[in-house]
Amino acid sequence: SQNWCAKCNASFRMTSDLVYHMRSHHKREIDPVKRKRESYKLKCDVCNEVFKERHHLTRHMTSH
Repeated sequence: SQNWCAKCNASFRMTSDLVYHMRSHHKREIDPVKRKRESYKLKCDVCNEVFKERHHLTRHMTSH
C-alpha cells in the first residue's frame, strides 16, 4: 500500500480510499483555520464585516 494516513497510519490501496478516509475520519483536523477563512467570502464594503451567506450580508446592509 502506497497511501498512508499521516494522522493514524492506516494504509489504503487506492488514493481515493485515503481521500474518503481523511474526509470521513479526520475532517475536523484538516486545517480548520484555512477552512474558516475561506468560508467567509462575503464582505461589507462599509464596515468590512464578513459573512458566509449572501442573504446575511444583504440583511446586514439594511443597517447602514
